Amino acid sequence: MRRIKAIAVVCVLTLFLGMQVNAAEGQEQSLSEDAFLRVGGIDIVSRGEVTGDAPEGATYDAEENVLTLSNYESEIGGGSIDGGWLGDDFTIRLEGENTLYAAGAYFTGCIELREGDLTIEGPGALNLFDVMAIGIQAAKDGNLTINGCTINITGAGSGENYFYGINGNGPDTEILINGSEINIINSMPAGIRVANAGIDSQQANLTIQDSDVAVELTNGNIFGIVTGGTYGGTLNIDQSSIKCITNTDYQNHSMYFYEMSNPDKLHYYVEENDGFIERSFEETFEKGKYEGHPSRYDADKSIIISSEAIPEYCNHQWDEGTVKTEATCEEKGEMIYTCTLCGETKTEEIQALGHDWSEWEVLKEAGCTEPGVQSRECARCKKIENEDIPALGHDYVTTIIKEATCTEDGVKQDKCSRCGDVSSETAIPAIGHSYGEWTVVKEPTFHEDGEEARTCTACGDVDTRVVPKLSESHTHDYSGMEEIIKEATCTAEGRKKVYCTEPECGAYIEEVIPMKEHTPGEWETVKEATCAERGIKQKTCTVCGTVVETQEIEKLPHTYGEWEIVTEPTCTESGVESAVCEVCGETTVRAVEALGHDFKEWKVVTPATCTEKGEEISICTRCQERGTREIEATGHAFGEWEVTKEPTFTEEGQKEAVCEVCGEVKTEAIPKLSGGQSAGTDENDKANGTQNQKEAEEGVPQTGDESPIVFCIVALIFAAGIVLAVRKRYSR
Repeated sequence: MRRIKAIAVVCVLTLFLGMQVNAAEGQEQSLSEDAFLRVGGIDIVSRGEVTGDAPEGATYDAEENVLTLSNYESEIGGGSIDGGWLGDDFTIRLEGENTLYAAGAYFTGCIELREGDLTIEGPGALNLFDVMAIGIQAAKDGNLTINGCTINITGAGSGENYFYGINGNGPDTEILINGSEINIINSMPAGIRVANAGIDSQQANLTIQDSDVAVELTNGNIFGIVTGGTYGGTLNIDQSSIKCITNTDYQNHSMYFYEMSNPDKLHYYVEENDGFIERSFEETFEKGKYEGHPSRYDADKSIIISSEAIPEYCNHQWDEGTVKTEATCEEKGEMIYTCTLCGETKTEEIQALGHDWSEWEVLKEAGCTEPGVQSRECARCKKIENEDIPALGHDYVTTIIKEATCTEDGVKQDKCSRCGDVSSETAIPAIGHSYGEWTVVKEPTFHEDGEEARTCTACGDVDTRVVPKLSESHTHDYSGMEEIIKEATCTAEGRKKVYCTEPECGAYIEEVIPMKEHTPGEWETVKEATCAERGIKQKTCTVCGTVVETQEIEKLPHTYGEWEIVTEPTCTESGVESAVCEVCGETTVRAVEALGHDFKEWKVVTPATCTEKGEEISICTRCQERGTREIEATGHAFGEWEVTKEPTFTEEGQKEAVCEVCGEVKTEAIPKLSGGQSAGTDENDKANGTQNQKEAEEGVPQTGDESPIVFCIVALIFAAGIVLAVRKRYSR
């Protein structure tokens, strides 16, 4: 009993002390009874009370209402911070590198506050990975401030749910990003139509100052950086850079807003042809692009907006430049140009000026063998430049010292006109006599030479020469008298003399007389032909006995005896037979044709029908080979035509015939009746006209006789009239 009382006292004291501790901790900040704060699935505040539990790297100061994350890293799928009713201003302070893995967590926001203002401040960084829905979401009635920190948000990219990197949750939410770096990336599969948003302030304003913001979104219904929604909102950008890269196969709202506070103080760069080009505000955004939003500014391409000009994309406008280094006569200078838009500079060379030389002044004249010297001075740098004047070389002039004559050489000399140097003396060849025309001094005869002379016009020297006697000098014409020295035969050539036609000349030449042709006799057999060898025949000249032509006589044909079978032929293979020549004994062979099968009696295996072929077999009497052959189809044996439907003037009739073998029925149409034609007659029945006439003469009713039919029709009409009259009478 005493033990029980002691335990009870201890419990009461413990409870009392605990109540005092909790009261002390919460005396500066009273939390709503609905307040809660959950980090990574662990309740730090529950039902308005601090639980004392927190994951490693996370601490909560209830007095300041600040959650501090210090190098905090969540479990996979447990990366969430969810709070509500914690007061008007709740702060998440980042220290170090903090990471939340949201994969598999299908809550509204990875970081979400249900009520009041939310501030996320540095100096640390926050990484949100595999975000399925919303990265950071403000309360509906509160503002969102991101101050002095780095936030990286990466979407899961599955396309199973919408994606918002940073989302304002109400019409009065103001989003302020100050002194921070924000990077948001999400890539969805092609064909997805759900929302894919970077920063969406919904109906309120978005302010970005002293910050760098980068959003990169792929596919889905893209909202890159948007503010104002349907009812209007202002985008404020001050001393910041925004890069919004979007690419989708659906709708691309890269950026929109209703007002911009300072559009003229910003630089705009629009993606064109795989690069960014600087454009004006009006060229970048289109007002009233979409129906229902006449006051909204929209852009549907990747955009970069910067408070400072970005040299990489700037359409530079260079100033007139400033000389950094003056150019001299021999060295290049430098000019620096500055862009009036972005301040970037570029340096260009100033070409060297080159010397401003005076005219050349000769200091020493050049001679034939020695160079001279000349000098000039630059008017700018006073540099003096000396240059050799090339030696002139000798100016040789040729002078005749002794003239050449007809028989003696002359002399000429090459001498420099400036210095008198003699280079050479050269002989001038004798010019030789310059004779006139030949003149006959004594005429020649056939028995004595004549003479002619010519005189040199230069020195008077006389030159003579002999004119040969005519017998030596005239041109022979050997077509005169002929004299036979030896007659030609068919075995030897002859010879003859042919004299010059000039009677006093007497000169001649000897010529050959060609041999005469042989005179061939009749053919004579020299060797008789046999069946084994060819024979020979020849012709002989009747004058000299020379053989002039020889020919072969074709071999005689063999005289073969009886043919004897060497190999008997069979039904399918050839045989061989041989015979021996009775004159020379040569043996020859030849093929004996195959006998072919001897099929005699054929037995029907499959009888032929009217439409299908049959088959029969037989056994060869020699080799017992089994043979088959087709039996042609017999064809139908149709009987007489029978009319099955009489033709009329409006309808065709029909007739049919039946095969007497298989019962096959064939039908044909009977043409409609025409004027003067009776039923039962058509083109096919014309052939039966004679038979029908004969039957009519014998009193046999014809098929086409219409008189009974007409009679029956009239009778039926008459009977029908009587019946109607009777019915009317009784009906009264």
